[in-house]
Amino acid sequence: MSGLTLPHIFLKRNFSDRLLNAYNKNILNLHRANMDIQFILDANACCSYIINYIKKSNRGVSTLLRQAMEEINDGNFSIKRKLQHIGNKFVNGSEISAPEAAYNILGLHLSEATNGEIFINTSHPNNQVRILKPRRELNALQENSTNIYVPSALDHYSQRPDQF
Repeated sequence: MSGLTLPHIFLKRNFSDRLLNAYNKNILNLHRANMDIQFILDANACCSYIINYIKKSNRGVSTLLRQAMEEINDGNFSIKRKLQHIGNKFVNGSEISAPEAAYNILGLHLSEATNGEIFINTSHPNNQVRILKPRRELNALQENSTNIYVPSALDHYSQRPDQF
C-alpha cells in the first residue's frame, strides 16, 4: 500500500538523470539559467511551494549562530560581548530572498503600516455630538431641509447597500 495521499506526478527518467531538476527545453534555451519546474496539481500545493521558495534563503543563518555560540562558549566573554558577537554574526551573515532584494533595490516597502486613527462616536444617538456642515453648504439647502450635519462614520455604515 502506498503512503501517497495527494496526487503526484513522477517523471520518467533514465538512471543517469536522477539528480537533474525538472526543466523545459524551450525555457532553458531562452533563459539559460537554473530552473526547477514543479507540477502544481492543486491550490494548496501551489501556496505551499511559493511559501517554501520565498522563505528558503535563511537556512544558513542558524548554522552561523550555532558556530557563534560555540565560539562564545570556548572564550571568556562578558555578557555584553557575547551579545555583540552573536549580533554581529547574525547581521553580517543574514541572507535575503530574491523578492526581498528586488524590493530593496526598487525602494519598495516590504510592509506598510499607519498609525492613523478615526474617532467613531458610539454613544447613544440622543447623546452624540454632531458637526454642522459648512455655512455655504447650509445656505445651499432648501429652507425646510434637516440634512444639516456632516455625515459620520456611523451614518456612512448604516447607509451602505444591503449586499455589503
